[in-house]
Amino acid sequence: MNAPASYQRMVQIMEWTMNVALFFCTILIALSLITAGFVATTNSPPNWVPLTVELEVDAPPDVTVQAKDGTTVDVEHRKTMAELHLPASFKGLHFTRILFELILLGVGGYQTLQMRAIVRSLRAAHPFVAENALRLRRIAGLTLVGYFIYAVYQFVFPFYVAPLFEELALNLSLNISLNPILVALGIFIIAEVFNIGVKMREEQELTI
Repeated sequence: MNAPASYQRMVQIMEWTMNVALFFCTILIALSLITAGFVATTNSPPNWVPLTVELEVDAPPDVTVQAKDGTTVDVEHRKTMAELHLPASFKGLHFTRILFELILLGVGGYQTLQMRAIVRSLRAAHPFVAENALRLRRIAGLTLVGYFIYAVYQFVFPFYVAPLFEELALNLSLNISLNPILVALGIFIIAEVFNIGVKMREEQELTI
């Protein structure tokens, strides 16, 4: 079956986008590995690595402000971010950050590989195959894994930094967002619907 030219063009753009994403992901992984080796040999990160990190700190006390009409409004501080400049000598901190970056880049790269495989099946006009249902499950699972790793990083890193900056009241609570979890569950549901469609198609082909 010959697909319309607009469909083929759209699929080509999607595949090109995936290839570009994989290219940059590979470059970032290579840079992270080079940075890790640089830190291991010189005990300090190279010049191109940012030494600043943003961490959540305890919010300042709530204040009251007055409007033009004389009424007062309570201002509640819910989230405050502080930018810390990490000394180059903190080798352990830089290694920890590089390690989490490498893991997250690996997860994102593998997800992109799975998405590119699905896009290529679209180009072949055979998207409803069991392999794509499996790829969707992998993407959903990696979404959960990636978010879990990111949440662990956001929770563990302040504990690592807190003893080094005793005067700064870092927020050491675990913040969980439901959005990535809901996205992963949605992809899981799509994968199951996809799998059911594949089985129905196979049963239909057997009856013909």
